Amino acid sequence: MSDSGVVLISTRSVAVVLVLVASAAAAVRFLDAAAATAAAPKVVLPTLAVGIVPGALATMLWRPRPRLTLLELIGFGAAFGFGLVHLLTIVAITGHVSAASVLVVMAIASALAVARVVQRSRGTIALSIDELIVALPLAALAIFLYFVGSPVDTFEDEIHIAIVRRLSQLVSPSVDNLYFAPGIVYTYPFPGTHYYMALIARLGDIDALFLYHKLRFFWGPAALVMLYLASRAVFGSYAVACAVTTTAVALVCTGIFATVPGLSWSQLVPYSHTSDVAMTVLLPAMLVVAFGYLQAESRRERAYFFTATAMLTVMLTLVHIREVVQFAAYMGCFLAVAITVRSVRPYARGAMVLLGLVLTSAFVYTAWQGRVAALVGDIVRDQRALLIALVKGRSLGTLLSTPVSTLLAGFVPYFELVWSGLTPFFLFAGPVVVLLFRRQPLVWLVSSSTLAYLAVMSVPLLAVPYIYLTYFEILYTPVRNVIFFVYLIAGAFLYAMVVALTRVDRTKVGPLLAGTLAGVIALLATLHPNRNSLGFFVPLLAAYGWTFVLAGVGPLKRTAPVRTVATMIVGAAAMVALWPANPPVPRSEFVNVRWTTGLPDARRAELERQFSLAVVERTPGHSAEVNVWLYRLHDLSRENIQALVTHGEVVDTHRIDRSTFTVAPEPPPAEHPFLGVEHVTWLQYPGWMLLIGMAVCVWVLGFLLPAGLASSAGQRVAATLLPSFEQPFYRNAVPFMVCLIPFALWSTRPTLSPIQAGSRGDVNPTPRAMIGQMRCVVLPPAPAPFSDDIFSDGPVMLPEQTACPPDYAVMEWVRDHVPVDAVFAINRWNPHLPSVFMPQQVVVFPRIERTFIDEDELFAGYYRFYNATMRKHRVQPFFNGAETPAERAAFVEGLRVTHVLVDPGSYDQMRGVLDRLPAQFVLRYSNAKWAVYEVLRGSPGARGT
Repeated sequence: MSDSGVVLISTRSVAVVLVLVASAAAAVRFLDAAAATAAAPKVVLPTLAVGIVPGALATMLWRPRPRLTLLELIGFGAAFGFGLVHLLTIVAITGHVSAASVLVVMAIASALAVARVVQRSRGTIALSIDELIVALPLAALAIFLYFVGSPVDTFEDEIHIAIVRRLSQLVSPSVDNLYFAPGIVYTYPFPGTHYYMALIARLGDIDALFLYHKLRFFWGPAALVMLYLASRAVFGSYAVACAVTTTAVALVCTGIFATVPGLSWSQLVPYSHTSDVAMTVLLPAMLVVAFGYLQAESRRERAYFFTATAMLTVMLTLVHIREVVQFAAYMGCFLAVAITVRSVRPYARGAMVLLGLVLTSAFVYTAWQGRVAALVGDIVRDQRALLIALVKGRSLGTLLSTPVSTLLAGFVPYFELVWSGLTPFFLFAGPVVVLLFRRQPLVWLVSSSTLAYLAVMSVPLLAVPYIYLTYFEILYTPVRNVIFFVYLIAGAFLYAMVVALTRVDRTKVGPLLAGTLAGVIALLATLHPNRNSLGFFVPLLAAYGWTFVLAGVGPLKRTAPVRTVATMIVGAAAMVALWPANPPVPRSEFVNVRWTTGLPDARRAELERQFSLAVVERTPGHSAEVNVWLYRLHDLSRENIQALVTHGEVVDTHRIDRSTFTVAPEPPPAEHPFLGVEHVTWLQYPGWMLLIGMAVCVWVLGFLLPAGLASSAGQRVAATLLPSFEQPFYRNAVPFMVCLIPFALWSTRPTLSPIQAGSRGDVNPTPRAMIGQMRCVVLPPAPAPFSDDIFSDGPVMLPEQTACPPDYAVMEWVRDHVPVDAVFAINRWNPHLPSVFMPQQVVVFPRIERTFIDEDELFAGYYRFYNATMRKHRVQPFFNGAETPAERAAFVEGLRVTHVLVDPGSYDQMRGVLDRLPAQFVLRYSNAKWAVYEVLRGSPGARGT
């Protein structure tokens, strides 16, 4: 990139700015979080101090390249910082070092790094117009994400928050005291993402629950910066990287690359949920530094990126191993291409080194984890046995032709998300992008990995060994294995289209028309594709597989005539497969018809057939005098509606305009709240011509255009575009936005957009306000969990009860008066986990329903008392009025309980019970029907009855 539009900043100046950020982060801990204006900096500044400063200083100190851009410094620094924090996690937990002590070490190391950078000051940081175009929308997006925050309403969120809170407060952390219940080793014994948040919470002295909620402001921009850096490495162009990131931001704002309903997954604006962060931030960060290693031009650069990759490999292996498996699959695919294709062969050694690194890390860790967390291994073995039982005795034809979503449904939940958003359209656009950028080696990593994963997620013969050899959740939401490549393809495809149009269109309206038309096609490809293996996956696999042949890296590369004939055959077969599999659904509308009183059923049925009325139900107001029915009217012609309205047996109608004889279109289905569908009815009910046109467009996109680009003329055309890809992005920014805006508007889903959610205002401005908005709920009668295993006559039924989260007053009191290593006895039927609100441990995860796999084994100590008390008294242990003092003492001693937390739902009963046992329990706190008792050891009640 030329130096036009670039400002150079010395690393010394940047180091001074980083020092100021870190100093401000240390100072904000003294602010009172009771005000929103103080709570925000207590979150933001410590996040930057932990998330950016250490890695950025290490990067400037190492100086892998003579000049870095600002987004490179931020992105590489964040990636390096993730790895550094995870190393500190391992040191802190194995060495039993508190978060406060780790922060002191980080401060000293950062100060030394700053001194060294200032002393040397040989590097420069480049700030360009292009990167400003990218950075400013990211900053604006961060504000909206801070307002809307991450949800904290699933049991997994509660577990993550509880671990973050404990890590931020524990004086002596270890692998067996991080969990919310004592004596249990967490599935991921060195939880680096949790420790990352714990350090931020400790540095800013901010509530862990509030931080977890607000930290989305950082995860979203971090994910998009990683996308920018990855796309630059893949496509070898600053301009294309800017286009990819700008497209991603636009589609985040429209909801397409944002929230996924029903899942703890929000794509490019991830929640603070560990798996979301691992998939959308850590895995892309690992790809970025791995790409840097593969493309490094000097020993210093190679060493830096290998070190960062190694640290992130360890981190991802230990915090969420699924993403390491994905990375290994990507590297394995790229290695296969590098070995096969001469032009990519120089990258084979680097790919082999990285593949060996991740496989070694995964093998060593799983072997160690199997010893310290044996229950995890037991669950994996059970699921493997279930997998084998599903496929045992199946024929080879069945394993090849049966959809994975049918045969292995339990192992591939949310399979249908492969057709969500604009994913189908961009997947079919992938071959065009690959052929345009075929000279970029990493493009083949994208293509080969996409091809491999599409095959695995659609062919059981491939999916079964993949699941068996890894673990049973590896294909949960299978589209996530290729979604990062979809993000890359989206912006690159649109930018290439705009660049091509601006070279031939003198009217300057081409990008507008192209964006509008492409948006319609993309939306149709989402709403009405063939949702089966033959009609979707087979053509898609053929498109990506044939790309290798068209690019000259396949077996037909030297036989052009044969390749042409084969292309025609493959294209024709693909067109047959893509042909609409289901007939179009004609438009119909709901209407109410009131018939004359006393109309015989036979006569009404005859009229219903005559007017194409399909019975839905009688209306709620139906009576002998008011004969009203709800119908779906299929014949919407003016003649039919006029005949219905004017018929003598029809008294009245609803939703029919009786002057024009038309029916107002009903709102679009709730599952498709696209802006285009909402305002353009024919998108809801496309006819044959539109469906066929959509299939033809997808075929052109996936097969005809790639074939054209592979031809001699197509290669010459593609070569003319390369200079535009090398130009600064700002030169094509206006026509690109003219194309992008109408393209994005068609598929806008306002209900999923973080911008719409954030624009409603900050509903949780402070920790106290956030806790205050968590209300008590009334739980309906329900069966007690596991009681059906105890009693042959059915489960114990729990009565209706009120459940409340801890209020802010009890949180503050516990924080100030109860040791962090205390263990609470709690009401099992209150579904709010106290460890979300206070760092102390509890004896069991509180829920009425079963929550964990093998839950009774995970909390074996508690369930020994639970089963005994259920059999004897048909109640939960301790929180009841039936047990003797000795039974309560046995519970307390057996589970190492130090305190009892009494919630409003059990307050009246437990105050009466525990106040009568002053030798065993002493009341320390009581307010608003919350109470805390301390357990007195060696009490007489422990020996008597």
